[in-house]
Amino acid sequence: MKHKLIVISILMLAAIGLAACGTTAASNGGSEIRTVSVNGTGTIIVKPDMAIVNIGVITDGEDADKASSENAGKVEQIKAALLELGVAEKDIRTTNFSVYPMQQYDETGQVTSVQYRVDNSMEVKVRELDNLGMILDGAIGAGANSIYGVQFDLADRESANGQAIEAAMQNALVRAEVLASAAGAELGEIQSVSTYLYGGGVPMYAAGGMAEDAARADVPIAPGEMQIQVDVTVIYAID
Repeated sequence: MKHKLIVISILMLAAIGLAACGTTAASNGGSEIRTVSVNGTGTIIVKPDMAIVNIGVITDGEDADKASSENAGKVEQIKAALLELGVAEKDIRTTNFSVYPMQQYDETGQVTSVQYRVDNSMEVKVRELDNLGMILDGAIGAGANSIYGVQFDLADRESANGQAIEAAMQNALVRAEVLASAAGAELGEIQSVSTYLYGGGVPMYAAGGMAEDAARADVPIAPGEMQIQVDVTVIYAID
């Protein structure tokens, strides 16, 4: 996986120079340590290598037990199809199972009938993106009528996060050196570091059923790119 490293500059602290310097009390012979605080940003652009999708079955019926049984049978068919298409069993996880009544009313507000809706959905991780379209088609063919929340992600997020952190720390160091030089001081040791991580999976569809659309060949499945950004606040001692 190729990563394009981009260090994005952000605005300097409003009071650049001496205003960015401060003092910190320390038990160093009763003296105080002068410090400088800087922000740094590191951003990497990566290509997703996996997808997470919710696949489910919604079944309506006048009898709750019968609807549940029919629903369970379709779910087993879908699981079998997914396994046959190469999805690992560990990558299939039930996320929702619910049964609830849907009452029908007449013009006077009286209940005329009751149907039961059974909703059973699974979170499926697809680790081979080239197979995503085939897997969605296979799930639909096996009885899935609810597919939503397709999201592209990275299997190894920690490695990408680490690269963004390294870039952010390097960005902070450059800024700290410039500020210390402008203040006529030399940069010392790091006193503290705070980090803030941004960026998540890339959604293909934020929400809503898409089983019928996914079955059409003209629906594009393109993972695109992900942006992971880390902001750091670093306090250095200055001499």
